[in-house]
Amino acid sequence: MRTIRLTAIAALLLLSVALSSTTHAQTPLDPLTSLDVAMAAQHGIDLTTSHDIVSLTPEISMLAADLSKIDGFTGLQLNWSPVPSLTVAMTAFGSTEAQAIISGFNIESRIHVDLRIVRHSQAELQQLQTTLLGSLVAMKLPTSVGLRADLASNEVVVEVPAVAHDAVAAATQLVDSLVAVGQPVAIELEPGAGDALTTTLDGGSSLSSGCTAGFTLKSGASRAILTAGHCGDAAVQQGVTLGTATNDTCPSPPLGGQQVDRQIHSIPAPNTATNLILVTGRPARAITSVISNAGFFNGQAVEKQGVTTGYTAGNVVDVTYQTTLCGGLINMVRATNISDFGDSGGPEFNGQVAYGITAGKSINNWVVFSRIASAAQLGTSYTVCVTTNCS
Repeated sequence: MRTIRLTAIAALLLLSVALSSTTHAQTPLDPLTSLDVAMAAQHGIDLTTSHDIVSLTPEISMLAADLSKIDGFTGLQLNWSPVPSLTVAMTAFGSTEAQAIISGFNIESRIHVDLRIVRHSQAELQQLQTTLLGSLVAMKLPTSVGLRADLASNEVVVEVPAVAHDAVAAATQLVDSLVAVGQPVAIELEPGAGDALTTTLDGGSSLSSGCTAGFTLKSGASRAILTAGHCGDAAVQQGVTLGTATNDTCPSPPLGGQQVDRQIHSIPAPNTATNLILVTGRPARAITSVISNAGFFNGQAVEKQGVTTGYTAGNVVDVTYQTTLCGGLINMVRATNISDFGDSGGPEFNGQVAYGITAGKSINNWVVFSRIASAAQLGTSYTVCVTTNCS
């Protein structure tokens, strides 16, 4: 059965096996270091009055080097709690020789040594570890995971950090397949790694399509992002891959004669949305209503947010503007707000009232935008979110 370990890993001191020696005489006490004291203090050991464990460190290193030469060696570990002790893991094949080497060092009178017989040697675990690494790399996981040869369980453990939400399923499937054929493999999920990652999306931020997110939309339990139809059909916002564009009024070839330049990207669950617009250099704006189609007039104040020019303010100068964009758009609104490429799809508003979404610019870089008040203009059952939690 696959083992999932969710407990914190105890602090362990892993000792080098690179040293070797021809003599095993007891080494004089070394001066204490701040790291020695700090490590021991974490486990309730006061090294300022007794530090035999520090004096043993060079000898344990030499012991590890000698034991590593035995076929069947799995590992050596110095445990700091509940009392200092030494664990040596060997397969049955090399246990007798290991016991003789341990006895030759004459350290058992100063620290408890536990010789554990295990099934898999260090070489076997390392080979499996390397094979697993290759399989995980080939999966091209979006977030890195780690592997360790675990001395206590005598198996290879795949470590999935909390940030690697998108790697849990693939890593778990691989481990399960190996466990099914008797391989010593387990998976350890850091608390939170198995949780679904939820992002709350807002209007006014950038889209990977090169445009700006307009207003958030709702339809029953579904949530979506409104932007300009002439923007790309695929988009990522705030790290969330949105659904492919629907209700596009600016396809190729363009339809012509439309009154709105829009498309809609669904927000995949469990991600959600608010009624906020992120505004450059200002507090986020909460949208609470949508202006009617007949509510526009020349001289009317308008605010705009776009990823290229940021926040700009201006006044309506035309409520029946037409443009060749998307094969011909009619009944557009033009205002003196400065706009440029990349602002497309961004929100037009005044205070907490939604006005429309940016379609493009005219002479003087004045903005041209689409009305969004009616179902026909949105082309769907979606409506603009006008409550805090988009309910």
